[in-house]
Amino acid sequence: MVLVEWKAREEGEEINPFEAYANEPTLFTLQIFHSGKFVKFPGRKYVNGKVTFFGYVDSDEFSMHELNIIFQKLLGYSSDEVMHYHFKIHDQDLYVSLRCLGNDKDVIDMIQYVS
Repeated sequence: MVLVEWKAREEGEEINPFEAYANEPTLFTLQIFHSGKFVKFPGRKYVNGKVTFFGYVDSDEFSMHELNIIFQKLLGYSSDEVMHYHFKIHDQDLYVSLRCLGNDKDVIDMIQYVS
């Protein structure tokens, strides 16, 4: 297990995941779209939001608890705010690839798409 303090990447900051995670196969970068909304017309899109990247997330340790920490402590959302989490299967259309993240089983399902 790797202990790291999660940190949002600065805008424009790039990393090469093959180099950064070469010796840590359970680590990945989490791309979070937030503060926006989904629209259906003229095609399903996420609009008016922000994108934040968190690196060095450990797939063996990641859970809904950690996701809540990211949103509350690192992105500044209130714990009183009702949150609806989703993930999108990479390289697929939003109409067919959007999945709910509501519990740890959903997180495990998401992790299978991390490569």
